[in-house]
Amino acid sequence: EDLRKIIFLIEGKFPKEILTGHKQELIKENGLNYLHLGYDIGEPEIASSDEIEENLSETLVYPINHSDIKKILDLALPDKSIDDWSKVEQLVKFVGNYIEDDYVSNSGSVLDIIKKGKGDCSEHALLFNTLARSAGIPSKEVSGFISTWKNEFGYHAWNEVVINGVWKSIDPTWEYTITPITHIKFEDSFDPVDA
Repeated sequence: EDLRKIIFLIEGKFPKEILTGHKQELIKENGLNYLHLGYDIGEPEIASSDEIEENLSETLVYPINHSDIKKILDLALPDKSIDDWSKVEQLVKFVGNYIEDDYVSNSGSVLDIIKKGKGDCSEHALLFNTLARSAGIPSKEVSGFISTWKNEFGYHAWNEVVINGVWKSIDPTWEYTITPITHIKFEDSFDPVDA
């Protein structure tokens, strides 16, 4: 069943601020805080030219021109002539299959992830981000909460990519090319020191 809208009553304070934007909005009403989640909330985020440039860049965290990254990219995208959305779909599937779910491996770098082939959501997001940038697709890591059908919350990391000038949320951990509304994004999602 396709869940279209959820409203949560928020009690207490989150360790980070929840973003009010596309698919989510914090509303204060009668002294209470409500989190509204839904596909029809807010406008899609338009990527600025500075954001596109920044999220295509090679950094110490994202060594997009490293020979090991290029080798993995050739495995993930044997046909580089396909459109960007098709590349994203293939990369999401590749990363989801390449990394075995493991919550204790804690790789120190994307090159460690490639060697180990194990990790949690942060390893999935890091590998996807590096491969997407290497393929010429602006990409960033984001973080927040996920809500399960049992109304439990947990920390999670996923990605956003720029397609036709708009940020699109994807999740390589679970191979989502459209993230469910249960992905609750933090205001300051991800900010590695040297990314």
